[in-house]
Amino acid sequence: MKAAPPLLALLLVACSSQSPTEKLAKTADPVGSWLATLQMTAEAWSENRVPTHFAQDTATAADKKLAKIAKEAAKSPAAPAVREPLRRLVDDAETATHALEALLDRGDRHAARAAAARLQALGDRFDAWKQSVEGPSS
Repeated sequence: MKAAPPLLALLLVACSSQSPTEKLAKTADPVGSWLATLQMTAEAWSENRVPTHFAQDTATAADKKLAKIAKEAAKSPAAPAVREPLRRLVDDAETATHALEALLDRGDRHAARAAAARLQALGDRFDAWKQSVEGPSS
């Protein structure tokens, strides 16, 4: 049974050896979820199905997480051809989140429909980026 610890160590090293692109994709995973959450929140708020404070709290939480992901992605050693489209997308997501926060503050439910459409388009862009990084099998 003395072979187990070295075997376990080898297995851990093999499992943890991800490429910079794979690590960046894993770091970016929450972006898609946050964009979908923000889209649903904007849609629900525009139809008065959720309270304003819920929508504001959701947007604030998303803003914090997107900022954290942006910082982590900026440090990534992944190739610029992979990293830069994600950086632009996260910047656009942060801008859309700030716009949603502003319309929530002013109570503009009509504008929330347009914000939801913008967030959906960003979600589609994220999905396309993710597929380009991971390939069609993922």
